[in-house]
Amino acid sequence: MTNVVQNYIANDFRRIFRLTRPCFEEFCNILSTRPEMQVRPSLMGGRERVGLEKTVLIALRYFGHQGNIRTISELFDVADSTVIACRDRVIAALMTLREQYIKWPLDRDVQRNITAKFQEKRGFPGVVGAIDATHVQIQPPHEHPQSYVNRKSYHSIILQAVCIHDTSFSHCFSGWPGSAHDSRVLKNSVLWDDGQIACGDKHIIGDGGYPLKNWLLTPYRDNGNLNYEQKRYNFIHSSTRTVIERAFGILKGRFRRLHFIETKDMKTSCNITISCCVLHNICIVHGDNGDEFMEENQGNVDAFVAFDNDEPGVTKRDRIARNLR
Repeated sequence: MTNVVQNYIANDFRRIFRLTRPCFEEFCNILSTRPEMQVRPSLMGGRERVGLEKTVLIALRYFGHQGNIRTISELFDVADSTVIACRDRVIAALMTLREQYIKWPLDRDVQRNITAKFQEKRGFPGVVGAIDATHVQIQPPHEHPQSYVNRKSYHSIILQAVCIHDTSFSHCFSGWPGSAHDSRVLKNSVLWDDGQIACGDKHIIGDGGYPLKNWLLTPYRDNGNLNYEQKRYNFIHSSTRTVIERAFGILKGRFRRLHFIETKDMKTSCNITISCCVLHNICIVHGDNGDEFMEENQGNVDAFVAFDNDEPGVTKRDRIARNLR
């Protein structure tokens, strides 16, 4: 199979492995330094140990498609257990890279650049990220399976994420059961405790499923009584926030395993989800933004939150609404 891969034209390689060939080569270079990827020679005979590039190709084939393990093992002429082992090695390496590639923009110059890029789009000031959540379908877990059933009646875990203007993720949090409300997931993530410090005098933007805070701006609830300024604010806010829906659309379109993870092990499901987010960011760093993979309607939509709104958030939102043009 590896020899066949060498002869793939660029479009076929990208369609099958979901990365451009240059991005794949950069990814292999990154993983080559990771101890999780080191191959020890077999002392017991049998099949030759799978090398780095083949291991990465097997993992990418797993992440990028929804076929079963047997399909991949036949494609690469390896045992089913080898596919799992290759997948797990790449996941382990990606998880060690998480903090390097998914990181909050704490540097003030970086923040200024991000807010400027967001403001160029529709004029919304001070934005350092957009937050939302999406569901990743899973097998019913062994413990408390009913708590994982979401509003659409399938079992899922929730991925909460913040992205910046280029759709790269600056925060990812995965694992809460699909029945949980977005606001509950947020309150149990590190972002809830650190949001004010992380954002400083700036803010992230989210939909009405989140509480209004000085560091998290949400739309006005529309009961039919909004004035012109509030309606304009909502329109510009929504138009700016769509970047997180695009990010989820690219993530799930590129790594289609996130449409359904067949394992019943919750830790594995969460690690697969976060690993795909890390790889998403690696692709963007190396010029492979994945726009052509984007799928629509990948964000979550929860009911408006009418509690936990704070007065500084109300004041800040009103001030921005008055000044938007």
